Amino acid sequence: ESLVAHDAARWRDLALLESIYHDELNAAELKDAQASKRAVAERPVLPEGIVRVVILPSPDLPPLLNRWARACSERCGLPVTVALHVPEKYVDHFDELGRPSPTHWGEDAEVLMPFGVEAIHLCHDATAQAERTLELIHQSASRGRVAIGIGDPEVGAVLIEKLRLDGVRVFEPSGAPPTRVGLWHVLQQMQTILTTDSWRAFSTLLRVPEVRDALVPKAGLSLLAEADELSVNHMPVTLTHAQELLRLHPGRSDEEKTPYLPRAVTEMQRLLSTMQKLPLVEAARAWLMRLYGEQQFDPNHPQDHLTTSLGDLWLGFCEQIQAESERFGLKASTGEMLALSLQLLRDQSLTEARGEVDLVLQGWLELLWEPAPHLIVAGVNEEHIPGILLSHSFLPDSVRAKLGLPCQATRFARDAYLMRTIAEQRMPNQGSL
Repeated sequence: ESLVAHDAARWRDLALLESIYHDELNAAELKDAQASKRAVAERPVLPEGIVRVVILPSPDLPPLLNRWARACSERCGLPVTVALHVPEKYVDHFDELGRPSPTHWGEDAEVLMPFGVEAIHLCHDATAQAERTLELIHQSASRGRVAIGIGDPEVGAVLIEKLRLDGVRVFEPSGAPPTRVGLWHVLQQMQTILTTDSWRAFSTLLRVPEVRDALVPKAGLSLLAEADELSVNHMPVTLTHAQELLRLHPGRSDEEKTPYLPRAVTEMQRLLSTMQKLPLVEAARAWLMRLYGEQQFDPNHPQDHLTTSLGDLWLGFCEQIQAESERFGLKASTGEMLALSLQLLRDQSLTEARGEVDLVLQGWLELLWEPAPHLIVAGVNEEHIPGILLSHSFLPDSVRAKLGLPCQATRFARDAYLMRTIAEQRMPNQGSL
């Protein structure tokens, strides 16, 4: 109560909103996702035959796992063992589930790293970091196996591009972000057109070969050239505005050549009108079929695999949004629901087909398990390592710390422990910490 005494009115309002929210869920015969997680944690159901629970070293376990581990011991009668990746004398530097203690690993703990400034390489941007990483890979390759860790996704994206240009086959266990797939940008521009009728979004889409073929087959780059010419000469704002300009200024035409742009604009408007009348799932399928209906995808080709994975995931979100909209009687436009589907899609990771690879790029949290004698960690940028928790309107960092939730102190302790451990593993006197 003392944590919220200074803002009691706001918390009372939030409690009232939560009560109304739960009433709506009960009326729809649904359960709150977070309440379901708490219920499972407090009453764990384990597979038959389990006689022991072992929690392997993991410095960033969610707080809810404390309840689950305690319930496994108290309710299920199972012994629970928490393993730590440190010498035994440091056991008291961690909490009951193996998370590094801010007291021993925080900013005031003066944790010393077992390497000097010669191991730190300062670069001014993501491209420079990627280039320096490539140089270090070549320098270290002759001395034994080299592993690569990525702290900043922006650096990782640039590094992957440069590695692939060098003919290096790369795999990311953490998956690829949807924003790396061409279909993501097509969907983003379609959502913009559906909600704003934007000419700029339409002209951007024309730079995608599949879109040009879907609107006017075999128009090729001639269609793009016509769109650029219209933009330069008349600066249309919307697709409707562009159609009016094309009526007033039809452009050159002769017996051998008919402008493609009026047909493309008309076809896009017809397609948008159809999509706005269809339920979200049908509209999504119609667009994908129009875009890729004749294209064959090779599941063993990395880019084809990512495209089909993104398409499947997007359709799944569209189905969920449509079902929940119908359940609660909500009426939203296709553009609004498409925007929501993309918001959900943005936070996902797409699993890539591994196949034969030369190099595996691992995330920061996976490096604790990497045995390679030489390790290069790219993207050690402050907002990523140490990670920064964004401020929260209702749960500022000080309140999160008092409630035992992840906060800036625990994030710093986690990353200090990880940096010290992965460096110590590669020192001649391993295991000293």
